[in-house]
Amino acid sequence: MIKRPGAIVCGIGAIVTAIVYLSWTTEGVREPRTPTEQADARSRILAQARRAFDLDTLDAFIAEQRTRIQTDPDRAEDWRILAEAHLERAWIHGRNRGMEVGRPTWSKLPEPVQQDLDLGEAALQRARELGDATSESYRIEAALTTARVTGVATAVRLDSRVRTALDTATRLDPHNPDAIVAAACRKLFKPAWLGGDPTEAKADLLAVANVVQDDERPLMFAAYAAWLLEQKDEALALMRRCHARNPANHYAEVVVRRLEAGEDDPFGRDVD
Repeated sequence: MIKRPGAIVCGIGAIVTAIVYLSWTTEGVREPRTPTEQADARSRILAQARRAFDLDTLDAFIAEQRTRIQTDPDRAEDWRILAEAHLERAWIHGRNRGMEVGRPTWSKLPEPVQQDLDLGEAALQRARELGDATSESYRIEAALTTARVTGVATAVRLDSRVRTALDTATRLDPHNPDAIVAAACRKLFKPAWLGGDPTEAKADLLAVANVVQDDERPLMFAAYAAWLLEQKDEALALMRRCHARNPANHYAEVVVRRLEAGEDDPFGRDVD
């Protein structure tokens, strides 16, 4: 059964440098493999925590995950899930920030975001030491690295690491929807002069959104692509689907209202 993408590599914000294009096919798109049923169950709980859009809920999940690790510190998948949880919490800090091509989420990382990225990378390193070489492991590495982008200089400096990690994730599992969404976001948020292609990005994102039913973010990014293409009616329809899929997504709720009112720059402005 196909499940949601994890913490999507692009987050809510633009990637400011050209990253490798990852080709894929929608046929056979499926969830990333997890080593055990327990890990799969924990991933589902993490997805539910992320959907709550509430820091306290993610704090509780992270505390529980660390308790599991203290009980049995040698389960690689538990460390990988902890890394993803810190990534999700870093993303939640920017959940109400606007998105714009060529603009990163942060010009300077807030301290809580920096801490989560550091803790996430440490947990992922431990997972690797314990033998986790899954597609998801490398996809999370790419996401943690991309989340550090604060401008052109950091984007250029981190480009090779992101490209290598995402290439590896896709090679290990060409149908990993998380990696597909990550690649689509790169096409979406690159400026046109660097090869950005919102048309291709939208098609890729919709292919995942139509298969993965319990994560609203592919629809959100697809709606932004439609807006860039001046397909305003489709952008509104997709954002309505996005908000219906997760009513807790306040950013989606506000953008729907802005689109309905015909406001300027509905996606780019931060949400209070």
